[in-house]
Amino acid sequence: MKKLSLVLLVAVATALSMGTTSCGPETTNPTPTTTDSTDTGGNIEVVNSVTVGLQAYSIVTEAERTNSTYVTAKDETEIICFGNDAEAGDIDFQITFSGKSTGTYVSNSTGADKVVFGLGTGTEGDVRRQEHDAGSTALTVVVTEYGNVGGLVKGTFSGQVKNQNGQTINISKGIFEVVRKADR
Repeated sequence: MKKLSLVLLVAVATALSMGTTSCGPETTNPTPTTTDSTDTGGNIEVVNSVTVGLQAYSIVTEAERTNSTYVTAKDETEIICFGNDAEAGDIDFQITFSGKSTGTYVSNSTGADKVVFGLGTGTEGDVRRQEHDAGSTALTVVVTEYGNVGGLVKGTFSGQVKNQNGQTINISKGIFEVVRKADR
């Protein structure tokens, strides 16, 4: 028993001596390093994300197919986002609204503030792919920034969509940030 007490006493003393500081040189915290997240495969990481039902998607977009375009003949802005979430898989969404300015647009409106919204999850052409639209549901898109050509179009969206089986699916925490291409 005395040996056990002695061992415990030595262990406690060692732990206490390690926790105290002396007048030695100061230690500094290491400088944080940043990593280059540039993807040379044609994908860019921006703030595009959405939760479809219970599945959250943090979208790494395909640069070639993710953009915003103002269509002069229709006086409409088209936003399209194609990408992939590492865990949830492929996803894309399309947003179309009148004009080319910031504002709030809703799917169940009949006026100038109407938005057309579609969303697809899963690989294109795969039988398990799910298509969703807000043609008969309430979904709101808020465009918070509408940049010049080469600038960004940013905003948020949430509401409900229906899938091809007629089931209503909640859409939440939708965020888009896309580059505005030349008007056509």
